Amino acid sequence: MLSVASTYGKSRAAAGGLISTVPDSVGRVAEMRKHLRPYWYHAEVGGIVLVTGMGTHRDEGFFRAMAAGVPEVARLAQDEQQLKILELLSDDVRAFLASAKLAPGPYQLDNYHLEEAPDRKLKFNSYGEAPIELPAERTFVFAVTEEHLKLLRHLNARESFNTREWYGFLELMDVKRPYGDMAYYFIDMADALGEPLPPRDADNRPQFTPQQIERYVRLHKEMLFAAQAFWSYAVMR
Repeated sequence: MLSVASTYGKSRAAAGGLISTVPDSVGRVAEMRKHLRPYWYHAEVGGIVLVTGMGTHRDEGFFRAMAAGVPEVARLAQDEQQLKILELLSDDVRAFLASAKLAPGPYQLDNYHLEEAPDRKLKFNSYGEAPIELPAERTFVFAVTEEHLKLLRHLNARESFNTREWYGFLELMDVKRPYGDMAYYFIDMADALGEPLPPRDADNRPQFTPQQIERYVRLHKEMLFAAQAFWSYAVMR
């Protein structure tokens, strides 16, 4: 189902060296931050998954190793372990998003996304909208703002939709409802940013202006880099 990151990331070190036991959330998050990275997935309105970037077999190997290191999971039948470890890791990621701290400001990021989009145009969504434009450099500086941080926190607001296991992968941002319950995700973005909704039309649909829509789409695209900065630099408290 998921093709992202299946053919790139060749230069990255193998996802080996897992510690033998990872019974607590802090340890599991540390292992995930070493071996998984945020990647954009362009289904629906676009979202973010956490994968190794080295293909499906490497992803599955990582999750098997994590399952073996968690006693409560390792004692389960083999066919139950993957679902259980993904559920547990999803909870860990939610806790990390809720409790870790990152200050607004510039952060240097690895532009590994170029391996997926050598032309620097990362497919954005299923609807043919303009792609995410990647920087040309292999490393670049991205400025995380308070807006980005508010939206990141909101990924944790509706756990049944947002940060969860999805087709055998960890989904950091849901591809259909990125910031809450609404398929029309601008509503949830406005809520997360503390901004009032515009007047509604006869069908009860909020009438966002072209300027508002342009801004929300820009922010949604930038969330890939904001999530990458948070995943790389946020500090657990």
